[in-house]
Amino acid sequence: MDVQILIERTGRHAAIQRQRRHTARCGRNNLYTEGTHPDVATARRAAYDRHHGKEHLTEDLLKRLLASSSVESYLDTHETVNTTLTEFLRELIDARRLKRSEVARESGINPTVVYDIFAGKSRPGRDHAIMLALGIGCTLRETQRLLRLDSVAELWCKDRRDAIVIWCIEHGMSRACTDDELYRLGEKTLLGTNPLR
Repeated sequence: MDVQILIERTGRHAAIQRQRRHTARCGRNNLYTEGTHPDVATARRAAYDRHHGKEHLTEDLLKRLLASSSVESYLDTHETVNTTLTEFLRELIDARRLKRSEVARESGINPTVVYDIFAGKSRPGRDHAIMLALGIGCTLRETQRLLRLDSVAELWCKDRRDAIVIWCIEHGMSRACTDDELYRLGEKTLLGTNPLR
């Protein structure tokens, strides 16, 4: 075998190995950040993703936080959320061009309570937050974020009742249909009706 061909193959092999190590270290193949300090790469990746409307999962952010050389370098990436519950609810209804009265009707919550929640005068609580999410037509990710901002437990697929609610949200069911499913399967409804035993 020619020495020149062997050198070219070895060089290509080394480049492929470097790329694989970079991908394993950074979690993905991103030429935008290749060859830079990990903290700079994290900041650039975060800015790129924010610009393109991508929101990271909490697990990804935790990995980035733990991999950062200092807490300041992580905080500089602006991955922390300072959105309040009322701001998030307004973002959701504005994006869907809904009125608060429509949310009240679709969620089954008293309109006065809905207006108080949107005004920041009261917190919805877990079941009302789920009902609001269903009334707005939230995705599962948006529902989980709404629950976090309300400082209540997120939906957990190991809990029977929560699993039913998750399934209903994923299948685009309304609040009324979700309550029907909960009742049919012997669980307490969101409106508070206990199942017949």
